Amino acid sequence: MQILLASLLLIVAIVLFLAKNAITNEALERAANIASVITGVAGIIIFAFYTASVRSESVGFDPSRSVSPTIAPLDSVTPAPFQSITQIPSETASPTETSTPTETLAVPTPTLTATVTLTPLITLPFRDDFSKGINPPWRMYSGTWITTDNGATISINENDNPAGALILDDPTLTNYRLRVDVYSPDVLSANQGDLGVVVRYGSNRDQNLIYYMNSSSRFRWGYTPTLSELPFHLPEITGNDEANIISRFTFEIDVSGNTFIAKVNGAKYDQFTMSGYETGGIALVTSCGAIGSCPSFSNFSLEPLP
Repeated sequence: MQILLASLLLIVAIVLFLAKNAITNEALERAANIASVITGVAGIIIFAFYTASVRSESVGFDPSRSVSPTIAPLDSVTPAPFQSITQIPSETASPTETSTPTETLAVPTPTLTATVTLTPLITLPFRDDFSKGINPPWRMYSGTWITTDNGATISINENDNPAGALILDDPTLTNYRLRVDVYSPDVLSANQGDLGVVVRYGSNRDQNLIYYMNSSSRFRWGYTPTLSELPFHLPEITGNDEANIISRFTFEIDVSGNTFIAKVNGAKYDQFTMSGYETGGIALVTSCGAIGSCPSFSNFSLEPLP
Protein backbone atom coordinates (compact mmCIF):
# COMPACT_ATOMS: atom_id res chain seq x y z
CA MET A 1 0.00 0.00 0.00
CA GLN A 2 2.81 2.39 0.85
CA ILE A 3 4.65 1.55 -2.44
CA LEU A 4 1.50 2.30 -4.53
CA LEU A 5 0.96 5.61 -2.83
CA ALA A 6 4.56 6.62 -3.47
CA SER A 7 4.25 5.71 -7.20
CA LEU A 8 1.13 7.84 -7.65
CA LEU A 9 2.71 10.77 -5.94
CA LEU A 10 5.75 10.43 -8.24
CA ILE A 11 3.55 10.42 -11.39
CA VAL A 12 1.77 13.54 -10.15
CA ALA A 13 5.08 15.23 -9.57
CA ILE A 14 6.27 14.38 -13.11
CA VAL A 15 3.09 15.63 -14.69
CA LEU A 16 3.27 18.88 -12.79
CA PHE A 17 6.88 19.28 -13.76
CA LEU A 18 6.02 18.79 -17.45
CA ALA A 19 3.19 21.15 -17.11
CA LYS A 20 5.33 23.88 -15.73
CA ASN A 21 7.86 23.43 -18.54
CA ALA A 22 5.30 23.29 -21.35
CA ILE A 23 5.85 25.74 -24.13
CA THR A 24 2.24 26.37 -25.13
CA ASN A 25 -0.75 27.23 -23.04
CA GLU A 26 -2.64 24.40 -24.58
CA ALA A 27 -0.06 21.87 -23.53
CA LEU A 28 0.02 23.40 -20.09
CA GLU A 29 -3.71 23.12 -19.74
CA ARG A 30 -3.67 19.48 -20.84
CA ALA A 31 -0.94 18.60 -18.47
CA ALA A 32 -2.83 20.25 -15.64
CA ASN A 33 -5.99 18.35 -16.53
CA ILE A 34 -4.08 15.08 -16.68
CA ALA A 35 -2.51 15.80 -13.31
CA SER A 36 -5.91 16.54 -11.81
CA VAL A 37 -7.35 13.30 -13.18
CA ILE A 38 -4.37 11.26 -11.96
CA THR A 39 -4.57 12.93 -8.57
CA GLY A 40 -8.30 12.15 -8.27
CA VAL A 41 -7.82 8.58 -9.40
CA ALA A 42 -4.94 8.18 -6.96
CA GLY A 43 -7.05 9.55 -4.13
CA ILE A 44 -9.88 7.17 -5.00
CA ILE A 45 -7.49 4.24 -5.17
CA ILE A 46 -5.86 5.21 -1.87
CA PHE A 47 -9.26 5.56 -0.15
CA ALA A 48 -10.40 2.24 -1.57
CA PHE A 49 -7.30 0.45 -0.36
CA TYR A 50 -7.55 2.09 3.04
CA THR A 51 -11.20 1.12 3.40
CA ALA A 52 -10.51 -2.43 2.32
CA SER A 53 -7.61 -2.78 4.75
CA VAL A 54 -9.66 -1.47 7.67
CA ARG A 55 -12.53 -3.87 6.89
CA SER A 56 -10.16 -6.78 6.51
CA GLU A 57 -8.65 -6.01 9.89
CA SER A 58 -12.03 -5.63 11.58
CA VAL A 59 -13.48 -8.74 9.90
CA GLY A 60 -10.36 -10.86 10.61
CA PHE A 61 -10.23 -9.96 14.30
CA ASP A 62 -10.18 -13.16 16.42
CA PRO A 63 -10.29 -12.57 20.19
CA SER A 64 -9.22 -16.12 20.89
CA ARG A 65 -5.98 -15.58 18.94
CA SER A 66 -5.27 -12.07 20.11
CA VAL A 67 -2.79 -11.22 22.83
CA SER A 68 -5.48 -9.47 24.87
CA PRO A 69 -6.45 -12.69 26.78
CA THR A 70 -3.19 -12.35 28.59
CA ILE A 71 -4.93 -9.63 30.57
CA ALA A 72 -7.28 -12.23 32.04
CA PRO A 73 -4.73 -13.52 34.57
CA LEU A 74 -4.40 -9.96 35.82
CA ASP A 75 -8.10 -10.00 36.72
CA SER A 76 -7.82 -13.46 38.23
CA VAL A 77 -4.80 -12.51 40.30
CA THR A 78 -6.69 -9.87 42.25
CA PRO A 79 -9.16 -12.28 43.92
CA ALA A 80 -6.39 -14.80 44.62
CA PRO A 81 -4.85 -12.78 47.48
CA PHE A 82 -8.29 -12.33 49.04
CA GLN A 83 -8.94 -16.06 48.84
CA SER A 84 -5.56 -16.92 50.31
CA ILE A 85 -6.04 -14.35 53.07
CA THR A 86 -9.41 -15.76 54.01
CA GLN A 87 -8.07 -19.32 53.92
CA ILE A 88 -5.13 -18.65 56.22
CA PRO A 89 -7.31 -18.01 59.31
CA SER A 90 -9.37 -21.09 58.46
CA GLU A 91 -6.25 -23.26 58.58
CA THR A 92 -4.84 -21.69 61.71
CA ALA A 93 -8.27 -21.62 63.32
CA SER A 94 -8.44 -25.42 63.44
CA PRO A 95 -7.49 -26.06 67.10
CA THR A 96 -9.74 -29.11 67.05
CA GLU A 97 -6.83 -31.04 65.56
CA THR A 98 -4.33 -29.64 68.08
CA SER A 99 -6.69 -30.59 70.92
CA THR A 100 -5.95 -34.28 70.30
CA PRO A 101 -2.98 -34.22 72.74
CA THR A 102 -5.56 -34.11 75.54
CA GLU A 103 -6.39 -37.69 74.61
CA THR A 104 -2.75 -38.72 74.96
CA LEU A 105 -2.75 -37.27 78.51
CA ALA A 106 -5.18 -40.02 79.50
CA VAL A 107 -2.67 -42.70 78.46
CA PRO A 108 -0.81 -42.64 81.83
CA THR A 109 -3.95 -43.80 83.64
CA PRO A 110 -3.66 -47.40 82.40
CA THR A 111 -0.03 -47.48 83.45
CA LEU A 112 -1.02 -46.20 86.88
CA THR A 113 -3.69 -48.83 87.28
CA ALA A 114 -1.16 -51.50 86.33
CA THR A 115 -0.11 -52.05 89.94
CA VAL A 116 3.44 -53.25 90.38
CA THR A 117 3.50 -56.85 91.51
CA LEU A 118 5.03 -57.05 94.97
CA THR A 119 7.74 -59.62 95.50
CA PRO A 120 7.18 -61.71 98.65
CA LEU A 121 9.72 -60.94 101.34
CA ILE A 122 9.14 -64.24 103.09
CA THR A 123 8.87 -67.72 101.63
CA LEU A 124 6.67 -70.10 103.57
CA PRO A 125 7.30 -72.14 105.57
CA PHE A 126 9.38 -69.71 107.63
CA ARG A 127 11.06 -70.40 111.01
CA ASP A 128 13.29 -68.47 113.38
CA ASP A 129 14.29 -69.41 116.95
CA PHE A 130 16.37 -66.20 117.37
CA SER A 131 19.37 -68.29 118.43
CA LYS A 132 21.54 -66.26 116.05
CA GLY A 133 20.18 -62.92 117.08
CA ILE A 134 17.63 -60.72 115.35
CA ASN A 135 18.33 -60.59 111.62
CA PRO A 136 16.45 -59.78 108.38
CA PRO A 137 13.75 -60.20 107.35
CA TRP A 138 12.92 -59.00 110.86
CA ARG A 139 13.00 -55.25 111.33
CA MET A 140 13.24 -53.50 114.70
CA TYR A 141 10.39 -51.02 114.67
CA SER A 142 10.86 -49.74 118.23
CA GLY A 143 12.75 -50.64 121.38
CA THR A 144 16.21 -52.07 121.98
CA TRP A 145 15.92 -55.75 121.10
CA ILE A 146 18.24 -58.43 122.44
CA THR A 147 18.22 -62.21 122.62
CA THR A 148 18.37 -64.24 125.83
CA ASP A 149 17.83 -67.85 126.84
CA ASN A 150 14.11 -67.12 126.65
CA GLY A 151 14.26 -65.74 123.10
CA ALA A 152 13.89 -62.25 121.65
CA THR A 153 12.98 -59.47 124.04
CA ILE A 154 13.82 -55.85 124.74
CA SER A 155 16.13 -54.27 127.23
CA ILE A 156 15.09 -51.05 128.94
CA ASN A 157 16.56 -48.55 131.29
CA GLU A 158 14.70 -46.36 133.76
CA ASN A 159 13.83 -43.62 131.29
CA ASP A 160 13.23 -45.82 128.22
CA ASN A 161 9.95 -46.48 126.51
CA PRO A 162 8.82 -49.80 128.01
CA ALA A 163 7.42 -51.07 124.67
CA GLY A 164 9.09 -52.49 121.57
CA ALA A 165 8.08 -54.15 118.30
CA LEU A 166 9.63 -56.51 115.73
CA ILE A 167 8.13 -56.53 112.22
CA LEU A 168 7.99 -58.91 109.29
CA ASP A 169 6.93 -56.19 106.88
CA ASP A 170 5.67 -58.36 104.03
CA PRO A 171 2.38 -57.04 102.58
CA THR A 172 2.00 -60.14 100.38
CA LEU A 173 1.36 -62.54 103.27
CA THR A 174 -2.10 -64.04 102.98
CA ASN A 175 -3.03 -67.43 104.43
CA TYR A 176 -0.86 -68.96 107.14
CA ARG A 177 -0.70 -70.53 110.60
CA LEU A 178 1.46 -68.60 113.04
CA ARG A 179 3.04 -70.19 116.09
CA VAL A 180 5.30 -68.56 118.68
CA ASP A 181 6.34 -69.50 122.21
CA VAL A 182 5.87 -66.77 124.81
CA TYR A 183 7.43 -66.18 128.20
CA SER A 184 5.85 -63.62 130.55
CA PRO A 185 7.77 -63.19 133.82
CA ASP A 186 6.30 -62.03 137.14
CA VAL A 187 2.75 -63.22 136.42
CA LEU A 188 0.22 -62.00 139.01
CA SER A 189 2.61 -59.34 140.23
CA ALA A 190 2.78 -55.60 139.82
CA ASN A 191 5.73 -56.10 137.42
CA GLN A 192 3.82 -58.26 134.94
CA GLY A 193 4.06 -56.88 131.40
CA ASP A 194 1.86 -57.01 128.25
CA LEU A 195 2.46 -58.82 124.96
CA GLY A 196 0.71 -59.42 121.64
CA VAL A 197 0.92 -60.57 118.03
CA VAL A 198 -0.22 -58.28 115.19
CA VAL A 199 -1.54 -59.87 111.98
CA ARG A 200 -2.27 -58.14 108.68
CA TYR A 201 0.06 -55.31 109.66
CA GLY A 202 0.15 -52.29 107.39
CA SER A 203 2.05 -49.07 108.01
CA ASN A 204 -0.78 -47.16 106.34
CA ARG A 205 -3.47 -48.59 108.61
CA ASP A 206 -4.96 -46.52 111.38
CA GLN A 207 -5.97 -49.70 113.21
CA ASN A 208 -4.05 -52.95 113.12
CA LEU A 209 -5.39 -56.27 114.39
CA ILE A 210 -3.68 -57.67 117.50
CA TYR A 211 -4.29 -60.69 119.68
CA TYR A 212 -2.73 -59.91 123.05
CA MET A 213 -2.48 -60.74 126.74
CA ASN A 214 -2.54 -57.82 129.12
CA SER A 215 -0.85 -57.60 132.50
CA SER A 216 -3.93 -59.18 134.13
CA SER A 217 -3.53 -62.36 132.04
CA ARG A 218 -6.57 -61.54 129.89
CA PHE A 219 -6.49 -62.69 126.23
CA ARG A 220 -8.51 -60.81 123.60
CA TRP A 221 -8.62 -59.42 120.05
CA GLY A 222 -8.21 -55.66 119.75
CA TYR A 223 -7.22 -52.73 117.53
CA THR A 224 -3.90 -50.97 118.01
CA PRO A 225 -3.21 -47.60 116.36
CA THR A 226 0.55 -47.81 116.97
CA LEU A 227 3.35 -50.27 117.63
CA SER A 228 5.27 -47.86 119.81
CA GLU A 229 3.22 -48.79 122.88
CA LEU A 230 0.92 -51.51 124.16
CA PRO A 231 -1.57 -50.10 126.65
CA PHE A 232 -3.50 -52.20 129.13
CA HIS A 233 -6.82 -51.49 127.40
CA LEU A 234 -7.31 -51.57 123.62
CA PRO A 235 -10.50 -51.12 121.57
CA GLU A 236 -12.07 -54.59 121.45
CA ILE A 237 -13.06 -56.41 118.28
CA THR A 238 -15.26 -59.28 119.52
CA GLY A 239 -15.79 -58.41 123.17
CA ASN A 240 -14.67 -61.90 124.21
CA ASP A 241 -11.74 -62.46 126.54
CA GLU A 242 -10.20 -65.46 128.21
CA ALA A 243 -8.36 -65.53 131.53
CA ASN A 244 -5.45 -67.89 131.95
CA ILE A 245 -2.77 -67.35 134.56
CA ILE A 246 0.22 -68.88 132.86
CA SER A 247 3.79 -67.77 132.41
CA ARG A 248 4.84 -69.91 129.43
CA PHE A 249 2.51 -70.79 126.58
CA THR A 250 2.22 -71.02 122.78
CA PHE A 251 0.26 -68.54 120.69
CA GLU A 252 -1.33 -70.11 117.60
CA ILE A 253 -3.18 -67.89 115.12
CA ASP A 254 -4.78 -69.08 111.87
CA VAL A 255 -5.19 -66.35 109.28
CA SER A 256 -7.16 -67.33 106.17
CA GLY A 257 -8.73 -64.68 103.98
CA ASN A 258 -11.00 -62.63 106.26
CA THR A 259 -11.17 -65.23 109.05
CA PHE A 260 -8.99 -65.04 112.17
CA ILE A 261 -8.77 -67.81 114.81
CA ALA A 262 -6.72 -67.46 118.01
CA LYS A 263 -5.55 -70.41 120.11
CA VAL A 264 -3.49 -70.75 123.30
CA ASN A 265 -1.71 -74.06 123.84
CA GLY A 266 -3.97 -75.61 121.16
CA ALA A 267 -7.24 -74.44 122.76
CA LYS A 268 -9.43 -72.12 120.64
CA TYR A 269 -9.97 -68.83 122.47
CA ASP A 270 -11.65 -66.57 119.92
CA GLN A 271 -12.62 -66.26 116.24
CA PHE A 272 -14.04 -63.55 113.98
CA THR A 273 -14.41 -62.56 110.33
CA MET A 274 -13.73 -59.05 109.00
CA SER A 275 -13.26 -57.69 105.48
CA GLY A 276 -10.53 -55.22 104.58
CA TYR A 277 -7.70 -57.22 106.13
CA GLU A 278 -6.90 -59.73 103.38
CA THR A 279 -3.11 -59.23 103.34
CA GLY A 280 -0.45 -57.71 105.54
CA GLY A 281 2.64 -58.23 107.64
CA ILE A 282 3.25 -59.52 111.18
CA ALA A 283 4.55 -57.85 114.35
CA LEU A 284 5.61 -59.10 117.76
CA VAL A 285 4.92 -56.50 120.46
CA THR A 286 6.10 -56.53 124.08
CA SER A 287 5.76 -54.06 126.94
CA CYS A 288 7.84 -54.38 130.11
CA GLY A 289 6.22 -54.20 133.52
CA ALA A 290 9.53 -53.14 135.04
CA ILE A 291 13.25 -53.22 134.31
CA GLY A 292 14.16 -56.84 133.75
CA SER A 293 10.53 -57.89 133.56
CA CYS A 294 9.88 -57.92 129.79
CA PRO A 295 7.94 -60.66 127.96
CA SER A 296 9.92 -62.52 125.25
CA PHE A 297 9.25 -64.58 122.06
CA SER A 298 10.94 -67.72 120.75
CA ASN A 299 10.48 -70.56 118.23
CA PHE A 300 8.57 -68.46 115.71
CA SER A 301 7.11 -70.24 112.66
CA LEU A 302 4.78 -69.65 109.71
CA GLU A 303 3.12 -72.52 107.87
CA PRO A 304 1.09 -71.98 104.68
CA LEU A 305 -2.68 -72.57 104.76
CA PRO A 306 -4.77 -73.38 101.70
